[in-house]
Amino acid sequence: MIERAKAFATLAHEGQFRKGTTRPYIVHPLEVGEIVATMTDDEEIISAAILHDTIEDCKSVTETMIRAQFGERVAHLVMQESEDKSKTWMERKSATIEFLKKAPKEVQVIGLADKEAVSITIPDTVTIDGVTYKVTEIGDGAFKDNKRKN
Repeated sequence: MIERAKAFATLAHEGQFRKGTTRPYIVHPLEVGEIVATMTDDEEIISAAILHDTIEDCKSVTETMIRAQFGERVAHLVMQESEDKSKTWMERKSATIEFLKKAPKEVQVIGLADKEAVSITIPDTVTIDGVTYKVTEIGDGAFKDNKRKN
């Protein structure tokens, strides 16, 4: 199942890159799957971790597709990890934090792995038009204080 999830996610994320980088998007869900695999050997949870962004970030992927190929439990886990992109970054992240406080343990494991995978790839600085800035905030207010790194 895990290999099928990797193949599905790789195809679904084909041509996508992490925001503001040249890093292929698929690296992130594979990292999330690897982190989850250190916490459980449950193939459905690991597969859901690998698939966690497919419904949210891939227009051609639906909950029905995930359910048909990976089963009800995996689809349910992926849906619980999907955010409403019509909301602002701050609204989405606040809702996720509140949700994860009471979510089932397997959802918390995927959420934790997702946040860990994101946190290890955040650069300390970003250069824009030859000027290097400290990354002081992530999300809607990124770079709002425009402080240069000295």
